Amino acid sequence: MFTNNEQLTAMNRGDGKIVFKSGTEMTFNQYRGQTKNYNLRCGANIYRTKDLQDSFLEVCRTVSFERFLQKHPFIQFINSIEDDIYVNKTAIAQHYELKTPYIDITSNFDVASFFATCEQKNGKYKPYKGKEYGVMYVYDEVLDRASSQEESFDFEYIGWQPLPRPEQQRASTYKLQQNENFAMKKYVKSYLFNHSRSQSKDIWLKFDKGKILFPKDSTKDIADMFKKTTSFTKDEILEAKERFSLWFKNYDISELEKIIDNVDCDSNSKNINWCDFLECDKNYWEKEYVRIMEKVRYRNIAYA
Repeated sequence: MFTNNEQLTAMNRGDGKIVFKSGTEMTFNQYRGQTKNYNLRCGANIYRTKDLQDSFLEVCRTVSFERFLQKHPFIQFINSIEDDIYVNKTAIAQHYELKTPYIDITSNFDVASFFATCEQKNGKYKPYKGKEYGVMYVYDEVLDRASSQEESFDFEYIGWQPLPRPEQQRASTYKLQQNENFAMKKYVKSYLFNHSRSQSKDIWLKFDKGKILFPKDSTKDIADMFKKTTSFTKDEILEAKERFSLWFKNYDISELEKIIDNVDCDSNSKNINWCDFLECDKNYWEKEYVRIMEKVRYRNIAYA
């Protein structure tokens, strides 16, 4: 027995860490909607960069943003009480439009329908007016997990991540390798559809012109800063180099070293402070923690 209520559900990630899945408790499919089908090519945005230098700078930006997220007062509070809540900083970076090997998917068909019928223009979503086919990808998470011989974190629930956007979007994520096409995954089906301007507008209005999925959030303003930065600390550059070797294959190592040597090592982020954007008082976040925990539901499971 399980409910069909919208809630935060505490779930074991598989490594002892806890994630708070948003939406209904049990889901069987994940969805991804796009206004255009791009010949059924669906890859991660980090692999769409134009050249090696651009790719490395994007990895640096993501690393720098993730390190700044670690200073978020709520994340620091969670760490101070040694809670087992897992915060996926790379997935958060993806949701705030930095470049990663992840793609955004959702357990909620209506949310996916919004992204399938509305397009972003000048920072705001509008009903799509084009004539191309749209596409809805449907990923069978149950069959994929059941067939897997070992624990994999390619697919993950994101849900609540001390920031409003992932929770509202019933967020999950799927990690792709370079040149990997989500549409060609074994348990993914693709459905093309004709756009309807009236339906696009109805869906747009249903989500209050996108405001429900994109609530007012100071993290967006911070992410926009990191998407433009070109200078990083030495530690960020070293981590980016290590991350780059995991995300990219078959690149010219000597060329990458030349690029790294020319990266500006005076980080712009040192002048950014969370307290300039949100409440940093510890008592505030203690109360916020209690409020979130009151929303969380869980079920007891006994192993025979």
